Amino acid sequence: MIGMRAFKIIMLVMWAMFLWPDSVEAKAINSNTEAASDVIDPQVRALILGRNFFKLQHYIRTLSENDRSVTAIIARAQISALVYDFEGASNLLQLAEALLANTDDERLKRHVSFLVYLNYSAQEDYQGYLNRPEDKQISFPTAYKREIQRRNVSGPVAATFEGAPVYLENMTPDGPYIMLGGLINDKAASILFDTGSDQTLMSSGSAEKYRLPATGEAQITGPAAEFRNFGFSQLDTLQLGNVQQVSIPVSVPISKSFDQQVADTGDMIMGFRDIRRFGGVKIFVDEEKIKAVERFTPVLAKLGPQNASMLIYNSKPIVQIDINGDVYSCLIDTGAPSSFVSEAIFRKYKNALGLKSGKKTRSQLLGTEKSEKLKTVKRLPLIVNGASITLRQVGRRRNSDAEYCFLGADAIKAAGGLTFDFINMTAQFGQIN
Repeated sequence: MIGMRAFKIIMLVMWAMFLWPDSVEAKAINSNTEAASDVIDPQVRALILGRNFFKLQHYIRTLSENDRSVTAIIARAQISALVYDFEGASNLLQLAEALLANTDDERLKRHVSFLVYLNYSAQEDYQGYLNRPEDKQISFPTAYKREIQRRNVSGPVAATFEGAPVYLENMTPDGPYIMLGGLINDKAASILFDTGSDQTLMSSGSAEKYRLPATGEAQITGPAAEFRNFGFSQLDTLQLGNVQQVSIPVSVPISKSFDQQVADTGDMIMGFRDIRRFGGVKIFVDEEKIKAVERFTPVLAKLGPQNASMLIYNSKPIVQIDINGDVYSCLIDTGAPSSFVSEAIFRKYKNALGLKSGKKTRSQLLGTEKSEKLKTVKRLPLIVNGASITLRQVGRRRNSDAEYCFLGADAIKAAGGLTFDFINMTAQFGQIN
C-alpha cells in the first residue's frame, strides 16, 4: 500500500507525461513509484534561483529519464512557465510543491510559489490565483493585492479590422524610440512601443486628455522591481493598425517626476502585456534607423519549451546572447535607446576580447529620480539568438547581478531588424525580407 501523498505524486507524474509527449521532459519523468524524489542538486538549484534562464534551458535539454530530482522537475516547470506552456507548468509545479513539502529549503519553496504566481499572471487568471489557499499565495503588500484584484475585473480583447494598415511607420525614425500613431478611445495618439515595460503607462495629463476615469490606486513593481504607488484607470479602446484592444488596464504614476517622464515620451507607453497580443511583430531597420513596425499572424510550429528562442519572465521578453562562447539571458527593451551590461561582464572579457572603455554617457531609466553617469564599452561583439552583431558605446552598470544585461534599440539597429513571434516564442534578429 502506498500513502495518499505518494499516490498524488504518482498521479501528477502521469499527468505530466500526458502533457509532454515525445519530449525530453516526458522521458525524464515516468509513472512508477520511484519517478520523482525530493533530492536537491545544489548546482541546478543555483541555476533555478539565478536569472540566466537560457542556461537553465540548456540544462533541461540534457535531461534523461533518469533525471527525476525535484530540482530537475522545477527546472522543467520554470522553462514551461516562461514559454507560456500553462498546463505543463501548472502540473509540474504541483509536483514540485508536493516534493518540496518533505524538505526544509524555504527559499526554493518561495521560488516555486512565485513561479505559480507568474503562471497565473501570464494567463491573466488573477481570480484563479486569489482562489488558492492563503498559505499557498505570496505575501504581497496589501496595495499590490488590490492591483491583482482590479486586473481581474476585465481583460483586453483583440479584434482585427479588415482594410486597416498592418505596416506602421515610426513617427521618430531619427530619434531613440519607436513611436507609433494610433487611436486611444477613437482619438489620435502617439504611442511608445516598449517591450521593457510590462505595464501600459499613461501620464496624468494624457489620462485627462483622453477622459479616463480614475478608478483606484495600487502598488505595482517599478523599473527596479521595487513596489511603487500608481493610480490606475482603463481605456475603452486602443487601436494600432488593424488591431483594436478593448478594456485596457492603464497605470498612471503618482510620483510627479515619474509622471513627467511618462508625459515626455508621448501620449502613452504601450507595455509588453499588450504588445504580445499582436501575435507577431516585425521591426524594420534601414540605414541604422528603425523605420516601421508590422504586425503579422504566425503559424503555430510547436517548437517545445526546450527550443524556444524567447522566454518571457514577469511579462518581459528575454533573449539569449553569447559572449566569447558564454551564454547570457538579456531583456530586450525597445523603449531603451542603448544597451547595457554589468561591470562584471566587461571585466570578465576585457582581456580575452580586447574590450576598451568608451566615452562616458549619462542615462536615466524610466521611473528613476535622476540620471547617472556611466562608463561604456567602446565596442562589444556578441551573438544574439544566432545573429552576430557588434554594439558600440554599451553602458556599464555596477549591479548585484554579475550577469545583468539588456538590449536596447541600438541592438535592433545593429542587427538590421527584429522579428518577434509571440505564438512560437521566437525572436529573430537580422534583416527582414
